[in-house]
Amino acid sequence: MQEIDHEVDTVKHCDEWRRDYMTLALEMDKKWREGKAEGKIEAIRNAIKDGLTTLAAVKKSGRYTEEEIAAIAAP
Repeated sequence: MQEIDHEVDTVKHCDEWRRDYMTLALEMDKKWREGKAEGKIEAIRNAIKDGLTTLAAVKKSGRYTEEEIAAIAAP
């Protein structure tokens, strides 16, 4: 048990591991946000394709950024 406690303390105080973990956590958050935005854009594209809405209606709603609207309009 003491060996495990010692290893846990070592890991807790290792700046390199902490930095690596935080970098990984930030990268995962970035990828999650990108995926969420891509999913939103894909859903709007599908709605437009199915004739459920128009790009003008999407823009008028104010729910999406200019970047998202530009991505929606892209083929």
